[in-house]
This record gives sequence, C-alpha cells and structure tokens, in this order.
Amino acid sequence: MKNIELSINAEVNRKSFTDFLFPGSISLKKVKWNSHLELDWLGNWKLVQTSWKSLGVEKIVPVDKLIKGKFQDNFEFLQWFKKFFDANYDGHEYNPLDARGGEPLPVEQVGGKPSGVWRSGRRRPTIRTGSIPASPPHQAFYRSRVGRLISYLSGRMVALARYIGWPPRLTRQVAEYEAEMSIIEQERDFYFKKLRCIEVICGDNESIGTVAVPVILEILYETEEGFVAPDEEEQ
Repeated sequence: MKNIELSINAEVNRKSFTDFLFPGSISLKKVKWNSHLELDWLGNWKLVQTSWKSLGVEKIVPVDKLIKGKFQDNFEFLQWFKKFFDANYDGHEYNPLDARGGEPLPVEQVGGKPSGVWRSGRRRPTIRTGSIPASPPHQAFYRSRVGRLISYLSGRMVALARYIGWPPRLTRQVAEYEAEMSIIEQERDFYFKKLRCIEVICGDNESIGTVAVPVILEILYETEEGFVAPDEEEQ
C-alpha cells in the first residue's frame, strides 16, 4: 500500500511541476487527483506526456515502472526531473492549490510500516579491506559531513516540495539517499587511489619479490588533504 501511495504522489507531482514550470501547458481540469485506480493513473501520465511532447521535451517516461512504486525507478526519474526543473524554472511565483481549483492532493496514510526501501535510518555497507579497521579516520570524517549534506540538499528541495505538497518525510529521505550516494562515491574514490598506489609499488618491486610493509601501511592510513578529525560526538 505504501508503494502505491508513493507512486500516486510521484504522478501528481509531475503534473503540478509541469504546470508550475509552463503555466497552461497541461489541462489540470482533466487530472484525477485522488484516484487510486491504475487506469486513472495511466490517463494522468498520458496528460503529462502529451504536454511534454508539445513542449518539445524528449524524455521517455517509464510509466509502467513508475506506477509500481519501485524506489530505484522513481528515484532515477526524480533525479532527472530535478535537473529538468532547475534548467527551466525562471523564479516566478505559483499557487498550486489555485491551479488545481482547490482540489486537495492525495493524503498519505498514517500508521503501518513503510516498505523496506523507504525505511529511515538505513545502514550503509561497511567497507572492509583485509585487516584494516572497519572505520578508519577518513571514513569518520566523511560521515561527519552527512548531516551537513542532508541539510544542504533538503534546503534545495524544500522550495519544490512547498509548491506540490510533497510529504516532508520523502523530502528528507531523498536528501538522505543523495547524501549517502555522495559519501559512498567519495569513499570509493579514496580506496581506489590507495589500491592504485599499492599496485604501482608492487609493480616497481616485482623484480625483488618484496615490498616494505611500512610503506604499504602508510598508504593505507594516509588521509586526504583537508582532513579534519571528527569530534568525539561524531565518532
């Protein structure tokens, strides 16, 4: 049920945003705002696609996947739409309630457990390499910035959420996912550089068949430029 509610909100958001960016480009009077019927959802998406086609937006919308409420499909589409919004928003004011003729948005049900993919507090995988400690200093440094990243991303999205009535919980969760992705990418690059350095050293010493252990350990525990030790609370 939770996935269905999310897909309804996602579908409603695209129509609201389209009219927000290009006033009058979509007939909001034809939109079934609170329907829980898949046939109506498809009809609503058709309105969006027709509007985008008339605007020259060449984007294939995976409607069948989106209405199933799968997180990955909706998240990837949301990322694209965020870029699309940033590229076309001119700063004008917009009243979504007036645009909908006073029609309320679907209300998210209270109670019940959300599906696993939307569960808050999801643990990120711990990266382990041999006998290296699971949480070296640089990892703690990256994690200490997650809160600031989430606040920054939430701030950028709050303006969008304000216009379409997007549930604050989802705004926060999307920001958390984006922050986590950023941290994971930084950790991936950090470890790759270390492995590459070790590979070069091994290649240079292949003829003698040995590598100085202190040199390897120095590479493993080396921190990046700009590293700041986290406070005890952040550890």
